[in-house]
Amino acid sequence: MDTKSTYYSAGKFLLSGEYLVLDGAKSVGLPCTLGQSMELSQGPGTGRLTWLSYTKDTQLWMSCILDLKDLEVIETSDVSFSTRLQQVIRACLDLGAYPLDLALDYTFTTSLEFDPAWGLGSSSTFIANIADFFNVNPYKLLERTFGGSGYDIAAAQAKRPFYYQLNAGGTEVSSVDFRPSFRSSLFFVYLNEKQNSRTGIKSYKSVTKNKDSYIERVSAISESLMLSDTLSQFSALIDEHEQLISELMDMQPVKDRLFSDFAGSIKSLGAWGGDFVLACSAQGPKYLEAYFKEKGYNVILGYDQIIKYE
Repeated sequence: MDTKSTYYSAGKFLLSGEYLVLDGAKSVGLPCTLGQSMELSQGPGTGRLTWLSYTKDTQLWMSCILDLKDLEVIETSDVSFSTRLQQVIRACLDLGAYPLDLALDYTFTTSLEFDPAWGLGSSSTFIANIADFFNVNPYKLLERTFGGSGYDIAAAQAKRPFYYQLNAGGTEVSSVDFRPSFRSSLFFVYLNEKQNSRTGIKSYKSVTKNKDSYIERVSAISESLMLSDTLSQFSALIDEHEQLISELMDMQPVKDRLFSDFAGSIKSLGAWGGDFVLACSAQGPKYLEAYFKEKGYNVILGYDQIIKYE
């Protein structure tokens, strides 16, 4: 008899600690209300794995068929994806996953709830879901495949905002109560371009400055952000955070580069240069939405609309 199982992981934003999270800074992760589901169907067959990925508009995005015996590609719509899928499955087997049954056919059908260009975690939700199916450690799987700090893996199963920190003992994750009274003034704006986080990480690792003071201050800002009582407090902290990362990375803050006339604060989320920013203004939601739409940025999501909180 065929069986079915469904897996689900949430998308993510990194509110604080970009880049420095890799070297132990205490950071704040925000799980999203949008994510990616994965449904498994299996039954008697000839030992094939079929992978079907659908976009939020139910359009087939990528498809691939692998031979389970040697994981060789039988057919694919995207060579780079099929190569990545082979890598991830082989990494799962190396991590001790039980091999798939060669007498069965498996069909994995994934559905993404957001545009993959948004950078909300099409890769991290993929890794988290497949690690869940194979019952392997998702952080170790990430390390062997895509790389990165792992905060996005923490976000995949988080129920609310959380602190994230790498230390000698591994990964430290703790949920935090962050539903500020001023959250109706917090918006997430898509910059109409996707940023490659691996490129950002490479740039960060080339920085030769001593990072200790930056790590210490950003860690303190992360904690202070979660304790902010007013929008003005919160805004001052994200402004300081932007200036610190600007100085460290020798990069221009996004507000200076694109939105110098905005009456409020704007913060990059994750690797600088694309994806989403956080924008807030004492002028109110109407001003904020009108400002960004006039400049051609039409994906504007409110805090309660996009941030998961259970």
